[in-house]
Amino acid sequence: MPVFQESCAEQIQAQTIIIIHPGSMHLRMGRASDLNPCTLLNAVARRRLPGGIEYKDSFLPIAVPR
Repeated sequence: MPVFQESCAEQIQAQTIIIIHPGSMHLRMGRASDLNPCTLLNAVARRRLPGGIEYKDSFLPIAVPR
């Protein structure tokens, strides 16, 4: 089996690679070497029209921290 020699420029370290994983419920971001990447709720917020009905989704948390 041939052995390939890689130059220093071709070697990519896991600390320099950023991973963005857009899941259906959570958005995960972090470096490839991170064990626990930053996890955020993947949701879209829309401003309610004046006099519009209030919508509450049982799946989403009650309050989102700012």
